[in-house]
Amino acid sequence: MGRKSPVVLIGVVKNSRDLEMILRDRLYRMPVRYAPKRKALYVAFYQPSSVKENAGLFKAAPAGFDGVIRCYARIKGRQVLERRKILPEEQDHPRSRDPYICFELGALYRLASPMSNKRRMRVTFGFTTLKKLKSSREIKELFDIPPLEEIVQQWLQGMGLAYQREYRIRL
Repeated sequence: MGRKSPVVLIGVVKNSRDLEMILRDRLYRMPVRYAPKRKALYVAFYQPSSVKENAGLFKAAPAGFDGVIRCYARIKGRQVLERRKILPEEQDHPRSRDPYICFELGALYRLASPMSNKRRMRVTFGFTTLKKLKSSREIKELFDIPPLEEIVQQWLQGMGLAYQREYRIRL
């Protein structure tokens, strides 16, 4: 029997500061209250289109896309810290005493080609495998989301009914 592919946590990079922390300090944080119970060996970083670029290290998502995954890292360690320990400049933040999981990261690895969010799905924390991360072209492929239009097309055609894709036209 073959070896299972390592588990990858898909983490959302909420702002430029968090992207900086990943690149500079090799740290990724998430609130304990949202943290999944499942363990992962890697974390891949979903960068929404709202996260501004950083010194040219990450290029913006292509036009028409709502975010991208460009890189991932091995998780070397994890610890629970209060937010104020991770972000000391935010001592007065309303959640400064909330516990966060702080992942210590190894080297960053770039995907062979950026993975886009063509369907503009809302992305939160999720899991996939390293094999899927490296072979998928779209975010929806990471989570085994079935291609609903194709399923409906096959079903309707099986019943002898005509099918036509719906396209949005802007006037």
